[in-house]
Amino acid sequence: MPPRLKIVLFVAVLIFPSFCRSQNLLSNPESVVYDSLRQRYLVSNWGDGAIVQMTGTYEQSYFSTALQGQFQLAGLYIYGDTLLAAAGNAPNAGIAAFSLESSELLYFVVIPDIGLPNDIASDSAGNLFLTDYWGSRLFKIVNRVPSLYMDTGLDYPNGLMYDPRYHRLLVLSVAGPGAPILEVNLTDSTLSSLIPTYLATDGIAFDADFNLYVSDWNGDLVVKYDSSLANSSVFSSSHSDPADIYYDRIHGQLCVPNFSSHTVDFVPISPSGLPGDQAPDLPARFSLLSSHPNPFNASANIVFQLSQAAEISLAIYSPSGKLVSTLLNEWRLPGSHEVTFAAPNIASGIYFCHLRYDNISASRKLILLR
Repeated sequence: MPPRLKIVLFVAVLIFPSFCRSQNLLSNPESVVYDSLRQRYLVSNWGDGAIVQMTGTYEQSYFSTALQGQFQLAGLYIYGDTLLAAAGNAPNAGIAAFSLESSELLYFVVIPDIGLPNDIASDSAGNLFLTDYWGSRLFKIVNRVPSLYMDTGLDYPNGLMYDPRYHRLLVLSVAGPGAPILEVNLTDSTLSSLIPTYLATDGIAFDADFNLYVSDWNGDLVVKYDSSLANSSVFSSSHSDPADIYYDRIHGQLCVPNFSSHTVDFVPISPSGLPGDQAPDLPARFSLLSSHPNPFNASANIVFQLSQAAEISLAIYSPSGKLVSTLLNEWRLPGSHEVTFAAPNIASGIYFCHLRYDNISASRKLILLR
């Protein structure tokens, strides 16, 4: 990533910095995701091309070194039981796919003539999108086949996020007028500018209430916008070239990879998206809500609510009762939760989503149409 002039701004916000351990495996960390099934963070290294895993106590080990010394890794994205990594700065750049279970490199999608693959997102149908920073383009990947989706007006696109409320992508335009947040309408494939940020933007993330967070290299800070994008404020500061930020729903915190200090900061966020203890009312009861979309083509978003913290299991079954996929088997905090069920390798038909905690259970029908 290119160096930038820095304007230092200090704000008093509680930050839990990453760890001081005998050996730090992070090398210019670019992106962070949380693998909830295995209770670990996964971090991409721009510096050496490795992927590092960290436990809840932030102990480090390598998840994969398969691309070490070959590519520089940027955005990470969990897609079903697969970890996707944007791999660039080398011939045959594209997206690498790893098994979350075994860490094995499963396949590599080469994007012909791509400049720098940067950030990855998927829409409600399971279609993947990838920003090309140097090429100022947006690619779409369906069934591992890439195609050019948009190549005008993006102006060095960096951070990428899918907004399910409006079926749109939000893209950070680094070189556009005012470094705006752009909207890519996935219904009609149009591009528009939502608001200027006037920041040296890199990463973008939603919290549980759709407040938006944007990292700024120049100020070493993260800026928060409310869900309407009408109001903004500095959320956290004193980072070190913050890169592709990530909202960890399980622990209610923002994960900020510090590119230049080779660390990750974890900034607590209340459910209302505000520092402190202000929070909306919690759900009154346990419930499994309708999935969306339903019927679905490649992936469905499953939403459930918990009135109290609990050990829960969430799984998909066939009509005959055969287990198709275990999505969650973990401790979850009270509140609303959303999990994506990606179904790339199963046949069309009726399936059942089953949620259980303590002695309570609920089921919902899912319809997969290819």
